Amino acid sequence: MMLLCAGLSAQVYAGNDPKADRPASATLSAEVFSGEDLSTRGEAWWDAVERGKRDLLNTPDFAAREAALQGIIHLAAHYPEHADFNRALVALYDTYRFDRNEGKQVMALAALHAIGDEQVMRKLAQHAPWETNERLRKLTIAAVNDYFSDPR
Repeated sequence: MMLLCAGLSAQVYAGNDPKADRPASATLSAEVFSGEDLSTRGEAWWDAVERGKRDLLNTPDFAAREAALQGIIHLAAHYPEHADFNRALVALYDTYRFDRNEGKQVMALAALHAIGDEQVMRKLAQHAPWETNERLRKLTIAAVNDYFSDPR
């Protein structure tokens, strides 16, 4: 799974933190890098984080969308038992397919790979041969191969 996540920032921007009075845009990177086990957080915290990330995927603010993608990648890869980004799949797939920024397309692909929804991964496999961007095509094929070769 770390195939596509390697090298991406683990900086996480999340929703309201029940442990502290922070705004929804507060940075949780200090907690991530301090070694705090986020899996101990409650369901309400995870729901707020997931909702915040989904909302940020649709904002016109490029930096906020990028931060949301980074956060989804990190949380889905490291906390799959807690992070449920299934409601973000359509927005992520649309970013992968239609965004004009290759970096965001790659990050959306990494997020889709980290989430690991079988139906979306099959859709990526069907699309890969027709992808006109060679780099994105190769990364898509690698992500699909990794997903289906990994016993889940």
